[in-house]
Amino acid sequence: MKAKLFREIGKIVGRTHSSIQRVINNYISSKSIISKPLSGRPSELTARDVFKSVRLNPRISAFQIANDVRERFKKKHSMKTLERKFLKRLGIMAVLLAGSRTFQL
Repeated sequence: MKAKLFREIGKIVGRTHSSIQRVINNYISSKSIISKPLSGRPSELTARDVFKSVRLNPRISAFQIANDVRERFKKKHSMKTLERKFLKRLGIMAVLLAGSRTFQL
């Protein structure tokens, strides 16, 4: 199929041409439009979950974020794990360990 056709279909259904191309290619190869299962273990906690905690209180410390995640999402993660995996990626400033010093992560 031509890229122009994918773009036209995409405009009609409100999706990108690459999404249309992927669905059509999956159908051609497997005779199904259902997505294939993802490999690997799903993450217990996402950056979005952590961001929800920070958005509610922007001046929260990393320790308080860990406690908030533990209470709200019933997921136990250490403060260091949250800093390493999520806070740096989100570019969030958090008060670390001592509680008196603020670091830009």
